[in-house]
Amino acid sequence: MRWRQQGAERWPGWAAWALAIGLFMALWLYCADLFPWAADYPKSLRIPAARWITAVTKWLLNDATFGIFTFSEFTRFIAALLDVPYRFVLSLISTGFLRGEGSQAVQILPPLSWVAVIGCGAILGQRAGGRRLAALVVGCLAFVLVFGQWQSAMVTLASIL
Repeated sequence: MRWRQQGAERWPGWAAWALAIGLFMALWLYCADLFPWAADYPKSLRIPAARWITAVTKWLLNDATFGIFTFSEFTRFIAALLDVPYRFVLSLISTGFLRGEGSQAVQILPPLSWVAVIGCGAILGQRAGGRRLAALVVGCLAFVLVFGQWQSAMVTLASIL
């Protein structure tokens, strides 16, 4: 081993780790008795981050404005933009395409079946990483299906996609 410095083999790796762990344990057990000033961090040096974050959050929610719209309106707009593709994917793999709202909703087109979703996952896995990834995707989706968690897993998958 030419890359090691001369004399570097004086302490084997396990001995260095044992020494470090022993020193850590000794400090952990006896520090409060020997050095009481080191056991507790001084309150005067603590940063009031929780108070600052609360103040900024209240300002954003109540007072922040960008001229023609508020911060709350801006975040609602972004949420509405993100909701469009989410609802499409959710309808495609979980709920089906519906017309109407709530209990009055009528299904126009059913969601993809589990066979189609697993098949699409296998094709995407094959294209992205080969047979091993395709087999892993099929195995994971089959596991979710067998244990009766398909519906909730498809809601989660729609959230991710």
